[in-house]
Amino acid sequence: FYQWSEQEEGKEKKQHLLLAERSFKIVLRLNPNHVAASYNLGTTLHRMGKFSLSVDSLLLAASLDPSHEDAYFNMGASLWQMGRMMDASSAYRQTLQLNPVKADAYYSDGLCLGAMGHPEQAQQRFSAALKLDPQHVDALFNLGISHAQMRRYGEALSLFQKTMQLNPQHPSAEKNAQTCQKLLQ
Repeated sequence: FYQWSEQEEGKEKKQHLLLAERSFKIVLRLNPNHVAASYNLGTTLHRMGKFSLSVDSLLLAASLDPSHEDAYFNMGASLWQMGRMMDASSAYRQTLQLNPVKADAYYSDGLCLGAMGHPEQAQQRFSAALKLDPQHVDALFNLGISHAQMRRYGEALSLFQKTMQLNPQHPSAEKNAQTCQKLLQ
């Protein structure tokens, strides 16, 4: 009997992405101002790991439709993957100007700020994400990380424990909670 393997699934996914990329490029050749094709090409390129090309396509979508919040949000994700934290943060802030209740944009901007060495600003962003979505496990966990970075181990411990309550299988929360407990002794 034939069994489907992850490798074959990966090949099929890659073929679908290549087909999507070609299709969106054809649409853009016919209509260079097609916002949806530009946006979808950008997200497809991101999924293919072509982050610089993704940013170019998403910039086009945003220039054609400056109110396209998802173009800015996904641009931030590609810029993050490229290590361009300041630019990614700027894209997430643009997303928030267009949609101030997008919890994932606050969370993602918090990651950028934390990576740039601004844990207090990161905390503000993670807290804002949690106000909008109290179940945002990643925001809760990273809020704990930022507290730990600032040697606020009691607060960090509490946040890691809350993370484990929401997601008992979280890969790092228990280890970080144990580390905080040791540091508090």
